Amino acid sequence: MSESTIALCMIVKNEEKNIENCLKSVQGLVNEIIIVDTGSTDKTVEICRCYTDKIFFTEWKNDFSGPRNLSISKAASDWIFLLDADEVISLRDHEKIKTLTASKVAYAYQLTTRNYTDLFGMVNWQKNDFSYPEGNNYKGWVGSTKIRLFRNHMGLFFEGEVHEMIEPRLRKMGLPIDSTDVPIHHYGRSLTQDRNIEKKQLYLEIGLEKVKKNSKDVQANFEIGLEYREIKNFDEAEKYFRKAIEIEPRFYLAYNELAIIAGLKGKILEAITLFNKGISLYPGCADLYNNLAVTYELINNLLFAEKCYKKALDVSGSCIVAQKNLENIREKIKIGKSSVSVCMIVKNEEKNLEELLSFIHPFFEEIIIVDTGSKDNSVKIAQKYGAKVYKYKWNNDFAGARNESIKNAASDWIIWLDADDRLDENNLKKIRRVVHAPKDRAFFCVLSNTKKGEAETTCQQLRIFPNLSGVKFERPIHEQVIFSLKKLNLNLFYTDIVVQHTGYEDEAAFKKKLKRNMEIIENELIKNPEDYHLKFQLASTCTALMDLSRAEKYLKEIIKLDCGFVGKDIYLFSLISLGRMVKADSRFDEASGYYKKAVEIDPAYGIAYFCMGELNLERESYEEAAGNLEQAKFYTIKMSNVPLKKDRLDFLLYYYLGKVYQKLNNNDKTKENLDIAFELGQKKPEYLYDIGLMYIKEKHFNKAEEIFLSLKKNNYNLKDTFFQLAVIKFYQGNIKEAQKMLEDIIKDNPLMPEAYQNLGVIEENSGNPNKAIQYYEQAYKLNPMNFETIANLGHSYLETGKYDLAYEYFQKAIGLNPGEIDIYLGLALIAASEKAYDKLPDLFDKIISIDKNINKLQILNFKSEFLDDKIEYLGDIYQHMHNSRKSLLCYHIVSTLRNDEKFYKEKLIDFYISKDRVNSAIQEIEKVLPYYPDDNRLLLRLGKCYSYLKIPQAARLCYEQILKSNPSDNEALSMINAL
Repeated sequence: MSESTIALCMIVKNEEKNIENCLKSVQGLVNEIIIVDTGSTDKTVEICRCYTDKIFFTEWKNDFSGPRNLSISKAASDWIFLLDADEVISLRDHEKIKTLTASKVAYAYQLTTRNYTDLFGMVNWQKNDFSYPEGNNYKGWVGSTKIRLFRNHMGLFFEGEVHEMIEPRLRKMGLPIDSTDVPIHHYGRSLTQDRNIEKKQLYLEIGLEKVKKNSKDVQANFEIGLEYREIKNFDEAEKYFRKAIEIEPRFYLAYNELAIIAGLKGKILEAITLFNKGISLYPGCADLYNNLAVTYELINNLLFAEKCYKKALDVSGSCIVAQKNLENIREKIKIGKSSVSVCMIVKNEEKNLEELLSFIHPFFEEIIIVDTGSKDNSVKIAQKYGAKVYKYKWNNDFAGARNESIKNAASDWIIWLDADDRLDENNLKKIRRVVHAPKDRAFFCVLSNTKKGEAETTCQQLRIFPNLSGVKFERPIHEQVIFSLKKLNLNLFYTDIVVQHTGYEDEAAFKKKLKRNMEIIENELIKNPEDYHLKFQLASTCTALMDLSRAEKYLKEIIKLDCGFVGKDIYLFSLISLGRMVKADSRFDEASGYYKKAVEIDPAYGIAYFCMGELNLERESYEEAAGNLEQAKFYTIKMSNVPLKKDRLDFLLYYYLGKVYQKLNNNDKTKENLDIAFELGQKKPEYLYDIGLMYIKEKHFNKAEEIFLSLKKNNYNLKDTFFQLAVIKFYQGNIKEAQKMLEDIIKDNPLMPEAYQNLGVIEENSGNPNKAIQYYEQAYKLNPMNFETIANLGHSYLETGKYDLAYEYFQKAIGLNPGEIDIYLGLALIAASEKAYDKLPDLFDKIISIDKNINKLQILNFKSEFLDDKIEYLGDIYQHMHNSRKSLLCYHIVSTLRNDEKFYKEKLIDFYISKDRVNSAIQEIEKVLPYYPDDNRLLLRLGKCYSYLKIPQAARLCYEQILKSNPSDNEALSMINAL
């Protein structure tokens, strides 16, 4: 019987670099070669003529099926074999292919293409076993399986303008298809970049045109998705795959591709979910099981991966990729890849358990749940995710329940979790990596506790350990496994794996847990009265319940004990807790003593230096504060086994340093530290808010505005954020805009005293004291203990001549802040206005005694012995210090004492001009000028104001009036020449 004949059918265009290798590889295998060229402009056709004379030409019309069908229509052989120009077939497989074509049953064969690439991160990537020399230059390959060998049967033709396929026709005709392990070696992924881009662009253009013709074409949308995925435009690819699903919800291949994209983006859980969805739609797809297994392998969940590879082979025994992968993974399991059990104790946790298990269950081989008496759906939820559930009678002993959970664990490693813990995908992957370590060690994780409205606290907690005999939890509350691990001489390592604990977010549930814990701790403390750990937990619980006197009592008992090396963290933190507790009660010396003792025990204890710096900042001992905080920066605030608001402390360290250096007039270090604080606070809006306030105080208004605008954009604390933006507008000189913003705030928040207070400031600065009083009074009603509001009311009543009311509010202000200079200056002005001259010397002495920014002796030794001269000199000092209110009050007192209103008015006019409040200056000049029409200095000021407002005619009249009386006035001459 004669052998079957084989025709190689190809379509080509500009393949001079590849075509010869392809044609050489089939010599001796095929009986004829059919070439269809779609427009080559290089030497492709010339090379092909050396191997065949059956070369046909066709115009390229953005349709691969057309030239493909032309090629097979020209074949005379029994079988058709398809290759592309960048593919080859190995010589050693020639006989296998000839054997396949001798079959009396099969009509077509699927061959797996080895798409060679070094990009080992790709889904389906196989490590090269170098069994074929054709792949020697590559680390591995990605497999794709399709029909490449089929009988030359009438009625068979390709469909699809791009990614053309003959499979649909074979299935429609009911012709049997078989598989083979003969590979095709494809080098298309290693083409030159330009050639690759050209090919991909071509496929994309064809596909987009096809979708444009029919947007509801499922296959067309799917193929566009493939092209976008190929050029790594995953967002566009995802869009078209989802469109395909929208058109045909049961299109399982689109779920497969979406899962691959999720995997490429590192979204492992999403990939697993999508693969499972595809499997639910088509349980007979071996590729879906294989890809799901590869995904499990990416997170080192080898047992799940093994199950999925086996399932792929159950579905299709000829799935060569799955067979190879199964062999590889069994080898990995043999050489010690580890399994992990999640161990938990729960009671009535249906709200938390579903959220936790639905996310983490694909990452672990086993979940053990010990239920201590749930009456809700906790058990059903656990079983839904394949957990093994064990009943345990609750006896107020957390360690006992934990030990019951680890007793039933069968995996190599254990991680313990609570139902209100959360792990994200990144940290789950980290867990899978650390458990490949030797079993002579255990691992701390970072426990991050979140509570609404507060900064998160973090600490190190031992969560991952090997499943060894002798490992057990101890202590009935706040149970610890570390003691047994130390007895087994295990090495303890710290990791950056973060376990997010959400149990503090529900305030009512949190307080209920605290009271439960308090009862257990108190009972245990009766049995073990010297247990420092129990005392510390009791102190922490009392603090959380705001029973501070009891908390202080237990902390003081701890620092009298010897806690040993194991309890060093607790001992040190007890000192810090005591210090902060007594500092809040203004017992500064006592607090300082506790901090210093902590430093004596551990000279590198960063948080102790931080607390000392914070204390000295509050004491206004800025040099000492700077030294303490710099030491805290040097040693850093380290995480320990005790919960700390570390992110908050790191931020405050630089924030405080900025404040300290600002007080020390070190502008460079102020900016340097505030900028670092800003960077640290970028992801924490409450921190940024603090920095924004600091920048306002520092008059860095543009920086402050940037911060509050970003907070507004993120909807953080909108009422206060919007208010601060209004304050910034005011300081930037945008008075009308600030006023409008504050009025809008009051419309939405009529009970916000700060808004009324600032509207009062605007009216006061605009020369409208009566309107200012209305706003200040409203602010006072809402907050009668605000010093600034009370002080401003006093000054506004003073300005309107209501001395009795001014005196009343100044006295209230002194009750709140007895060290404010403005208040005493206001009282001095009242005394001068009411001719109570006997009160003035005492008030003057009070002012210069409490103001640390002036030289008392310099003022007392002023050349004049008259009080009004000394007050004028004090006003000049304040003016030099740019303290406008104080200087103007001094000048007003002097003007009143001398009965010289013009003196004060001139000072006030100069103040308005210095602040660019030109209209206010003009009003004051016009009040005074009628009484002093020949005062050229007043006329010169008025002319400058009109020049500033760009009213040259009015300015010229002023300068000309000066020159009438003094033609040689140089300043007036220069000003008139400048107009």
